[in-house]
Amino acid sequence: MSAKTTHNKNVPGNSSLLHTLYPYLILAAGTFLLYAWTVRFGFNLDDDYIITSLAKLNNSEHPIKDIFNSWYANGDYRPVTILSFWLEQQLFGAFTPASGHAMNVFIYFILLSVLYRLILTLRWTEDEQRLKTLALITCIFFLVHPNHVSVVANIKSRDNLLSMLLGMAAAIQLIKAYDFRQYYRILFFLLLISLALLCKRDAYSFAIIPLVSIFLFRKTNWKHLIAAGIITYILFLISFGVREFFISQLDYELTDKTALTIAENPLIGNNTFLNTLSLTFTSLFYYLKFLLIPFGYHFYFGSYTIELTPLWSWQNICAFILLAAWGGWSVYKYKTQKLYLFSFLFFCLSIAYAINFFEYVAGIVMDRYNFIASLGFCILLATAILETNKEFISRPFNNKIILLIITIWSIFTYYRTSAWRDYFTLFERDMPHLTKSVVANRIVAGTYIHFALKEETKPDFDRAMTDKYIATGEKYAQQSLANSDRSPLTWELLGLVDLYRRNDTAALTKFRQCYALDSNFLSGVNYLGFTFWNTGQIDSAYHYFSMVMNKEGFFNYSANNLINMLVKNNRQQEADSILHVLKQRFPEDPNLQKKIEEVNSAKINFPAP
Repeated sequence: MSAKTTHNKNVPGNSSLLHTLYPYLILAAGTFLLYAWTVRFGFNLDDDYIITSLAKLNNSEHPIKDIFNSWYANGDYRPVTILSFWLEQQLFGAFTPASGHAMNVFIYFILLSVLYRLILTLRWTEDEQRLKTLALITCIFFLVHPNHVSVVANIKSRDNLLSMLLGMAAAIQLIKAYDFRQYYRILFFLLLISLALLCKRDAYSFAIIPLVSIFLFRKTNWKHLIAAGIITYILFLISFGVREFFISQLDYELTDKTALTIAENPLIGNNTFLNTLSLTFTSLFYYLKFLLIPFGYHFYFGSYTIELTPLWSWQNICAFILLAAWGGWSVYKYKTQKLYLFSFLFFCLSIAYAINFFEYVAGIVMDRYNFIASLGFCILLATAILETNKEFISRPFNNKIILLIITIWSIFTYYRTSAWRDYFTLFERDMPHLTKSVVANRIVAGTYIHFALKEETKPDFDRAMTDKYIATGEKYAQQSLANSDRSPLTWELLGLVDLYRRNDTAALTKFRQCYALDSNFLSGVNYLGFTFWNTGQIDSAYHYFSMVMNKEGFFNYSANNLINMLVKNNRQQEADSILHVLKQRFPEDPNLQKKIEEVNSAKINFPAP
């Protein structure tokens, strides 16, 4: 047999393998070029939630059990997200900024790859070449859109990445179950969508889009469609039921869960139907703005930055016109291109949880709330371009419009990513636009002040540097106070500034004001007790330390402070009695056991007054 006869055109060769891998190689290269440099970035906004959670798990005998028995940042339930960080720590030996950013970039690439597979599975058209081109362009648009920087470049936002990744994987299983009647895949769907919801609730839309896809892109009768709808509804309830089951095992009373304040959302205390409807359209205006204008993203907005306007404000009118145009065009083109309607429904469905209509969200709007919903816009844009220029189906990168969009968005994405290098670069970039935001100023103040206080605990700290950070933090705290004097967290920060400067009398005034505004704000109550201790008012300190200790779900700062104070003041019997009670409440708490050993060995390190 000659060499020529060994080649069979029906056997895949290197060229066909390269053709199969081509979309994934493009996505890998794009992800690397845009985001690989983030591995040199430091920790950033809200990463402390992860650091604190991992620190607690490091002292745990049953870390996985504790992960599923804990709230996320005292306000939500996302155990699978924390589990991913814990597994990362086990893999690399430590949780570092480099490993965190590297994992986020890798997950983003996997997400884009699964998105490509999802679009092929949705089978929007029987034209295979057209479908692959549409899938690739949609994925590239999603890759480069500046709206996604705060998700990829912020380690904490892995919850968004994982919820979308697992949600899409779940949708693929359900679509295949419906298309090929492989009903065993429903079990895989339930597993994946439950995991997605345990990362973040925003994955819910992926439980519904398979049904939308069947309605729009499959030739089926109403009997089968109704059956699919009933199955989808039952699966939706089961998946959320799984999440609620885990939550039901938590102890609500021992959780420092804080409610939204008017500084975070103006509907708090002003939630009339007209105000709610108005803020809904205002929120939609910002989400559409995030998609259409590739700048103006900030780490927080909140009340006073975004005003509660009359229903017929210009922002609301713009939002209504844009949505009506998108929806109207979708209906008009329904017979010739159903993807327009799919993109519109996907956007509306995915962003519904964050429009301040069904529930109120912190910050009013955030670009990361728009992460999944932005896929609808990317589908719309890719569809419109390929519909207008059908000759580019086989050569999409010859299309000047596609190249121009990719170039412009990439430039803005790179620029926005640079702001996320660390806390301080982000604050320098965003704060000139957030002077009216109570919460943004408070976040920045807290970052500078707590950084200085942490540095102060080091034996070789630089006093000039900590003084500088304290002064900067105080400036932002005063700005927050000028915007609203109703924030207990702001008063706490100003009290910490006085503690740093050893001005206990002034600190006591600030912490009392904090307590007057919110007696359930445990951190502020703890500092009130600490300041009373500093001023020698032991009984008052005992009262406030005990108040916090009795509400904490584990051995924490106030209990530790109370024990230290009692031992230092020769009230050993009271300290022993409290330790005995705490041992009954938290029999397996390693920090409590360590404290008992310290007391027994009389080797307590007392805080400086």
